Amino acid sequence: MHRVLSARVIGYLILLTVIDFTILPLFRIGSVQPILAYLLVLYVTFQWGWQKTVPIALAVGLVRDLTGGQYFGFETVALLYNSILLDLVARHIGRDSWLLKISAAFFFIFCVQMLHIILLSIFTQLTYVSWYWCGQTLASAMYTALTVPIFFYFTARWFGDRMIMKQYELFQ
Repeated sequence: MHRVLSARVIGYLILLTVIDFTILPLFRIGSVQPILAYLLVLYVTFQWGWQKTVPIALAVGLVRDLTGGQYFGFETVALLYNSILLDLVARHIGRDSWLLKISAAFFFIFCVQMLHIILLSIFTQLTYVSWYWCGQTLASAMYTALTVPIFFYFTARWFGDRMIMKQYELFQ
């Protein structure tokens, strides 16, 4: 488990943001592309534990808000709220099942993007909530969830983590 403000974590977050905005548009299907920075929150929740989830979600949200072209703060709020919910759910589920991780990624990303769209539609003059945007959010969540095994593998390699989280080791 790494510190949130370590050079390795911040460097990886910056790398993911650069990949999200430069390389992943090449892999778009229509106007849908995966969002790897959101998967970092999911990775931290499943691999490092609940203590690091909210700080990483705050960092991811701030970096995406600073580099994105949307209104500042809405994506951060959506990430923070949903990371708290993810954290509560992750405490009570098994962490070894890939199907569970992919499902959690789908629901987490879908909820983050939907809350982001709802916040934008409530607090700005623009109307974002429509069937089109709901479909885009659903497709983006599916596309991103399918990248979870690859993302977890490369992230574990980056941080030197073991992929299977140890149970409570009382006698070390």
